[in-house]
Amino acid sequence: MAEPMKPARMPVVSFALGLLSVAVLVGSGVAFAIADATDSQPRASSAQLPSRSVFLRAPYLVQPRTDSIIVAWLTPPSVHQGSVTYGVGGAESLTAEAVNRLQEDGMLHGAVLSGLQPATSYTYSVHSGGETVHGHFRSLPDSGPVRFTATGDFGGATAAEVDVVNLMKQQDPDLFITLGDNTYERGTLAEMDQNIFPQYADFLDSHGVIWVLGNHDYTTQQGTPSIENFFMPDRNYSFDAGEAHFIVLEGDGSHGYAPGQRDYEFLQSDLAAHATARWKFVFFHYPAYSCGMHGSTPYVDQYWVPLFDQYHVDAVFNGHDHDYERIRPDAAGVHYFVAGIGGKSADAIRHDCDFQEVGATHIYGDLMVSVDHSTVRVDCILVGGKLFDTTSWSKD
Repeated sequence: MAEPMKPARMPVVSFALGLLSVAVLVGSGVAFAIADATDSQPRASSAQLPSRSVFLRAPYLVQPRTDSIIVAWLTPPSVHQGSVTYGVGGAESLTAEAVNRLQEDGMLHGAVLSGLQPATSYTYSVHSGGETVHGHFRSLPDSGPVRFTATGDFGGATAAEVDVVNLMKQQDPDLFITLGDNTYERGTLAEMDQNIFPQYADFLDSHGVIWVLGNHDYTTQQGTPSIENFFMPDRNYSFDAGEAHFIVLEGDGSHGYAPGQRDYEFLQSDLAAHATARWKFVFFHYPAYSCGMHGSTPYVDQYWVPLFDQYHVDAVFNGHDHDYERIRPDAAGVHYFVAGIGGKSADAIRHDCDFQEVGATHIYGDLMVSVDHSTVRVDCILVGGKLFDTTSWSKD
């Protein structure tokens, strides 16, 4: 592999960080979208947008935290202003002013709803271009149980993708974490508007999403459209919910695996800073281990796996191979999961890998991960709600 390069920091990161700064001054909120599994045509969000709405994308929620969330939406370029009112029990007494950024498909707006109480239900109203759209969400818990879904390799406007969205709506998780390759084929704005936002509109207006980059997302401007439209604070970042620490890594396959390089240094530093976290989960696209079509990623195995072992990471979640695999190379070590089952397509899989405990392809669904003080449980759930596989582990 060629010596990893360090790409210039993208303007969108500055935009997202600027938005977070605004939140400190004004306060803000978040909400987002999903769609109907029985209809291939885009449909309005749960807020029921007018047929000729100024909202080119229904409001959607990104970057959920225990005390904040971001609400984003898209309008025609002529709409420069917007705000979100939000509060508890229908009393929307708080206001977050949106910041905006012009892009090819319209004006992107984002408002940070800050000052949230953990594990609390909020309603919100987005005001933009003379229209108002309503929604609701629940902030992440700062203690106690947390439930999240994870899946990857979707964003192809397939019927299976919509089926997976409908499954997640039924599961009603605290947050949704993608595993990369969320926008086929090249991660463009046009593909997002066709292959993600119509399908996810009725889910992301009430559930916050954490976006993880994959190689298809990375194809266009090193992932800039994804970083910008899902307000990623950086290419590598982390956050807490419940008693768990979550780490999101760029892991794009050409940058930062080795010591001294950006991604490795972030991972090592973050794990060291959160060494006492009760539960630690890591998310990126290319799998350390896989018996699927693409197989294992040697550089992840060589450089990152020792860090996972050293700092006692509990589980690593990946996509890339379009299959489901439960993997544990060391019976007393880290749990690895490949879940590229979000709906794009299915790949071939082998069953001759010593590290693979369970493997299957031609299935679609997600991982439903439930975490409390003593136990982590990971269920692989298929569209329609059928339990395909389950595993759990505990700590004293």
